[in-house]
Amino acid sequence: MHANWIHLVWAMMAAASLTLGITHLVVWFKQRSQHANLTFFALASSVAVFSGFELAIVGAQTPAEHALWLRCQGCGGLQPSGGRSELGIGTPGTQLHATHRAKARGQ
Repeated sequence: MHANWIHLVWAMMAAASLTLGITHLVVWFKQRSQHANLTFFALASSVAVFSGFELAIVGAQTPAEHALWLRCQGCGGLQPSGGRSELGIGTPGTQLHATHRAKARGQ
């Protein structure tokens, strides 16, 4: 497999997503009531996983290998756009509800 700028950029995107996700997971372990951090970790992890699948698809040498990676990407009922958008919509809503609850308690 010949490495080019696409491989570098996709690997950097996956690493950045995973780094941000792990940071939010650590924060969530310290503040269990902040569910937005856990949701962000799930979102960032899914971006990292899907970027790995996309990188494998780009590097496929044959149509059969390309089809194999496309099938693997859809395993377990996961769909790239569906998983990202559903998790992305949940994050601001979770934070908004947490802020509203804190204001109601007078904090």
